[in-house]
Amino acid sequence: MEASGRVGELGAQDLETSVEEMLIRLDEFCAMMDMIRSETSLIIDDRIPEIERRAEEMSKIYRQVEKLEAFVKMVGHHVSYLEEELIRAERDHLSFPHTVKKLLTGDYLPMFLQVSCLHRYFGRVFLNKCTMTLQNGYG
Repeated sequence: MEASGRVGELGAQDLETSVEEMLIRLDEFCAMMDMIRSETSLIIDDRIPEIERRAEEMSKIYRQVEKLEAFVKMVGHHVSYLEEELIRAERDHLSFPHTVKKLLTGDYLPMFLQVSCLHRYFGRVFLNKCTMTLQNGYG
C-alpha cells in the first residue's frame, strides 16, 4: 500500500501544481481584462468625444467646400455670359473698323473719284494703273 500511497501523493502534487498554474493563468487573464477595461473606458471617455469634435469640424469644412463650389459655378456662369457679350460686342463694333478700312483702301470709292484721276489719260493701261495706285494709297 505504500506504493499506492506514493502514487496518491504524486497525483495530489500534480493536481496541486496544475491548480496553481491555473490560478496563475487566471490572475494573468484578470489583469488583461482590467487592462482592456481601462483602455475601453479611455476610448469611450476621451477618444469618442474627440472623434465627434473632428466630425463636426469636417462637416463645417464640407459645408464651406460646397459653398465654394456653388460660388465657382456662379462665377463660371457669369464668365460665360460676359464672354458671350464680349464676342457679340466685338462682332458688332469690329465691323465698323473693317468698313472704314475698306473705304480707305478704295474698295468703296465712288466711280467719279476713281475716274477723276484718269482725266488726262486715255486707254485702259493707264486706267488700270491709276485705279491700282488709288487702292494702294499712292494716288
